[in-house]
Amino acid sequence: LLYSDLAYQTPGGITKVQYDENPALARQPGGPFPGAIDQKTAIYNKSFFAGLSHEYQWNEKWSNRTGIYGAFTQFENPFINNYEKRIEQSFGGRTNFQYEFSKGKWNVGAELQHGFSPISVYDNNAGITGDLQNSDEVTSDASFVFSQIEFFILKNFSLTAGASLNFFSIRYVRLSDVPPFIQRKKIDPVISPRVALLKKLSDHISLYGSISRGFAPPTVAELYPSTSTFNNDLNPEEGINFEIGGRSTMLNNRLVFDVTAYSFHLNETITVRRNDAGNDYFVNAGKTSQRGLEFQGSWQSSHLPRNLISNFKIWSALSLNHYRFADYVQDTVEFSNNKLTGVPSVVSVSGIDLSTKLGIYTNLTITYTDEIPLNDANTVFADAYLLAGGRIGYRNTFRKKFSLDIFAGIDNALNEPYSLGNDLNAFGGRYFNAAAPRNFYAGFTAGFDFGRRKYE
Repeated sequence: LLYSDLAYQTPGGITKVQYDENPALARQPGGPFPGAIDQKTAIYNKSFFAGLSHEYQWNEKWSNRTGIYGAFTQFENPFINNYEKRIEQSFGGRTNFQYEFSKGKWNVGAELQHGFSPISVYDNNAGITGDLQNSDEVTSDASFVFSQIEFFILKNFSLTAGASLNFFSIRYVRLSDVPPFIQRKKIDPVISPRVALLKKLSDHISLYGSISRGFAPPTVAELYPSTSTFNNDLNPEEGINFEIGGRSTMLNNRLVFDVTAYSFHLNETITVRRNDAGNDYFVNAGKTSQRGLEFQGSWQSSHLPRNLISNFKIWSALSLNHYRFADYVQDTVEFSNNKLTGVPSVVSVSGIDLSTKLGIYTNLTITYTDEIPLNDANTVFADAYLLAGGRIGYRNTFRKKFSLDIFAGIDNALNEPYSLGNDLNAFGGRYFNAAAPRNFYAGFTAGFDFGRRKYE
């Protein structure tokens, strides 16, 4: 069970000049549109989620895992030129049968997701709903069946092969029109296969390669964005991914390395646009080429004072992204070979984790993010930034039943100015949203283990 109640102001995008002069600015009035403060722009989101899962082992070979869920969200968004109220209701389920044999295992199953959202959009009179602009209903259904087999084909070789058959449909009704206007979008079933081969060179080194074909239908938020207009022309993304990688462990598994290289070719890439009021909408941007190299490494000490320190670990992760538009022309403007909007070329995260036998622990992290292209033309970039943060806490388990974790931390310890949640392809150069300066947090988690009673 999960319940959340979120409320936060949305200042909206500001220009580079405004960001440099005063990053605390909210969106300013411009043309026929008032500013973010005048309209009291904000997000109010109350969500409830519930799920149930069940596992059953028939015998040594056959087992099943099945889960169902339901979710309910009450969403309100007073914005520059409208006030949206939405209720999202969804439910779904997934079942997976597994058969284990001497040289591997076979999985087969299915998943279903259904969503229904009544949406009403009003005039925004300084944070108060005004006249109704439109009233809509959006119903979506997504499902797929899948099968995958994993088995050893030769000495130290293992093969994984699988596929899914995907279905997606959406129904849109504008109730405020007389008679109601109805649109439907149904995507032809798509098969998504995947094949992977792993070679174990030794007990400490393994290599793998994989080829997979992906399919991603447009989401409800992309088909019905904040422009409050249903986009029936938006097509699903489809692509193929080639990946190779390796893993190595040394020093009795205390030193671990993972390296992955991939080349992902995506068709009908969905990208975001924003109109003069700041409302977003989505378009298919042709083909993109997404190549990357990812590295992860960690070292864990084994020479620790046995009476104090229980764990000391240094780790680092690096992502190198060569993401480009491969075939993209908007009107008469050529964007091919430009960097993919919103994706930095380099992201690096490193940290130190320390735990003591007394239950006191600390985590220190440093994150570097390279400059980010903010429009498809690559004429505006958000500056690179370096963030440092830390967390200290106390966790323990009492009588093997009750667990407690109390913690406090700091984000952006260096007080770095940077823009986060940028408005990509924004109208009028309003790309920037200043992130929080140095800030602090605290919290706790508690749990109780009821245990399991066995009967003869």
